[in-house]
Amino acid sequence: SHFTQFDADDDVYVDVNNDNEGADGTEENPFNTIQEGIDAVPEGGTVNVAAGNYEENLTVEENLTLVGTDGAALTTIDGINGNNEGDEVVFMIEEEITDIEVSGFTFTGGETGIYASDSFTDATINIHDVIVTGNDNYGIYFSGASGSTLTFTNVTVTNNGNDGIYLSGDSGSLSNTTVTITGGEIAGNDGNGIYVNSLLNGSTFTVEGTTIGGGSSDDDNEGNSGNGIYVNDAEDSAINIRDNNVISWNDESGVYLCAEGECYDTDITITDNEITNNEGWGVNFYYIGVDDDSSTVEISGNTIDNNNNGGIVIEQTGNENEENEDAPEITIDNNEIKDNDGPGISLGSPVTGVAITNNTITGNGSDGTTGIVVNSTAGNYAHNNKIF
Repeated sequence: SHFTQFDADDDVYVDVNNDNEGADGTEENPFNTIQEGIDAVPEGGTVNVAAGNYEENLTVEENLTLVGTDGAALTTIDGINGNNEGDEVVFMIEEEITDIEVSGFTFTGGETGIYASDSFTDATINIHDVIVTGNDNYGIYFSGASGSTLTFTNVTVTNNGNDGIYLSGDSGSLSNTTVTITGGEIAGNDGNGIYVNSLLNGSTFTVEGTTIGGGSSDDDNEGNSGNGIYVNDAEDSAINIRDNNVISWNDESGVYLCAEGECYDTDITITDNEITNNEGWGVNFYYIGVDDDSSTVEISGNTIDNNNNGGIVIEQTGNENEENEDAPEITIDNNEIKDNDGPGISLGSPVTGVAITNNTITGNGSDGTTGIVVNSTAGNYAHNNKIF
């Protein structure tokens, strides 16, 4: 049952600094703990949390909006001295959730900062303007989410003990799921910046305008200890990495797609990004293939420079369906690829269907002259590139 005073506007209030007796969650006499507010708010209502340090580990089991009204810098949920002494999740989203919005908090001190239940599906999750930092394992971990829409906007995920954002799904795959990450910073995590295990059945994964890694030199290296963005495999899905992402100073590749798994019948766009100073490749594809449909890849308008292994590598392409004669369509166009320690562009074997056009490729390789390395010439071509 819920308090009748919330029926009019569905708002509950929390302030850790409220010393009045008989706190009832009203604006005049707010609860002292966020969990009290979560437990009291009506379905679909709003928990308004004032600035302060809240030593709690939270669980949400119904739809709601949770707002730190004074912003993340002033409103901290700290699991270290909370109910579970740092050995649990700071903020747990349970499987009953179908619609939740969270903003204005710092989540720190737990095993994982934000964790979504293995079992939730068909949900709308909107997390924005939060900081997730200093957790022993993952920053944000979603192991369910099929059929869902996940939106992360202006999220800062730093200095966690594993991947910054980990997205998996039912049986390890996100099926018919839309993920959008916009703005914010993902840096200094002891793993990949963003890890996506598997995308299936019309899923879309988009990263826009986000800083992944960072730092201006080795002495100021705030990169992630793995790849900046890692997608293991995808089928019948879309991957978009676009619009002014800065992906730099990561200890492995900036972008590693179709990695230990493979990508089939998937459209991939990597456009208008700055991908620099990563220890691996700037952009690394392991395997791109076709099965029942087609795969397209567009890499355009990027600055890819000073990466240790090289600029762009496509290791293999293939066709898994004898009745489908299509090859992947891969376009590398109008990029500035410069000063990488390895080749500017490398095509492995077998690779086919690659068009390399209108790029400026300069100063790559140990002697500064290794522009394009092609190990498989069939079906590939290069035209109108400036290589020097």
